[in-house]
This record gives sequence, structure tokens and C-alpha cells, in this order.
Amino acid sequence: MAFRAEVFRKFGVVDERLGHRGTQLLGGEDTDFFDRLRAQNVPIGYVPAAVLRHAVEPGERLSVRYLWRRRYWEGYGMGVGGQFDQFRSLLGIPLYYPWAALNSLKTAAMAAAHVIGSLMNRAATIHGIWSRASRAGRMS
Repeated sequence: MAFRAEVFRKFGVVDERLGHRGTQLLGGEDTDFFDRLRAQNVPIGYVPAAVLRHAVEPGERLSVRYLWRRRYWEGYGMGVGGQFDQFRSLLGIPLYYPWAALNSLKTAAMAAAHVIGSLMNRAATIHGIWSRASRAGRMS
């Protein structure tokens, strides 16, 4: 993101309750800010040729645990930032959200099935190679 200073002077800054703090990987400050700008009909541009390089050192930030923590805190930030306030809700939970969560689980299950299928494919390939070699008398 890049803004002219006048945007911040006129519309305020990002919500300081959101964003990374210590071990809390909150997210959503950018989405919240864009939502506030859109609500004021501020034109927002997109430059597809722009390049951003974000160096991530190997280790913690490339672990599955980190990615899970980040996704959790991003969701928390969306709730704190009120990004679902425009949707009908029950007990503060957007009505579409359980369906979205189920869809995410379905996607995860499909990804897991794909990985398991790929592993089974590789195991079958090895089994086929072993069988062919056995028939040719190369293996006892």
C-alpha cells in the first residue's frame, strides 16, 4: 500500500488495535482502512506492474505453526475491526460465516485427499516397478 500523506490527514490512520503486536499476529488493519476509504468514495488505484519484495528469513515464519497462528490472528482482527458488521448476524456471527467455514474445511479436505492420493500414486508406482523387476528376475 502507498498513500499520500493528505489521505491520512483527511481520513485518519490505520486502526492501532489491529496489526502485529508482540506475539499477536493480528491482521486486518489494511482492509479496515480500505473499507473506510471506500465508504467515503475515495478512489483506490491498483498498479498490477508494481513489485513488492518482502524478505522472509527461513525459520519461524515459514513453519506451518506460524501460518496457522497468523490465520487465527487475521480472523480475530477481522472480528475486532468490525469487517462483518454489514452482514446479517446471529449472536454477532455473520450468518454466511458457518457456510464459509464449512467451505474452508471442504477445501482443506480436498487438499488432504489430493496429497494422500499423490502419496498413494507414488507408492503404486514403486510397487509396479518392484513387480516388473521381480518378473524380470532382477529381484528375489
